[in-house]
Amino acid sequence: MSNSARINWVRAVGGGFLAELGILAVVIPIALVAGQQPQLLATPPTALVMVYVATLWALRTVESRLVLHGFLVGLFAVLIYEAVAITQPRPVPLIIAEGMKIAGGITAAVVVQRKRTTIASRG
Repeated sequence: MSNSARINWVRAVGGGFLAELGILAVVIPIALVAGQQPQLLATPPTALVMVYVATLWALRTVESRLVLHGFLVGLFAVLIYEAVAITQPRPVPLIIAEGMKIAGGITAAVVVQRKRTTIASRG
């Protein structure tokens, strides 16, 4: 397998970690100011956006298998959360947020892939 076809595990795990930090940076202040219910409602869209942004970062140096990398960023964000909150109950919005993490990673990867394809076809 060529180097360009390999999975960049550092970027995938790092992206998942950065996404989780971003999610916490948004939802913890919401919980402190407004309470648990608004925080729960804010978590799914925050998860989508933060994983999307983290995936854009992760893909900066990735040359191939972009959608797989995007999926992995979302998956690692889910796994990091699950490792930390293993004994905590999962209200429905938090379960939805886990799906949004995967969706955010894949969506960002598709956008980057299309952009790169468009640029390559022009040049």
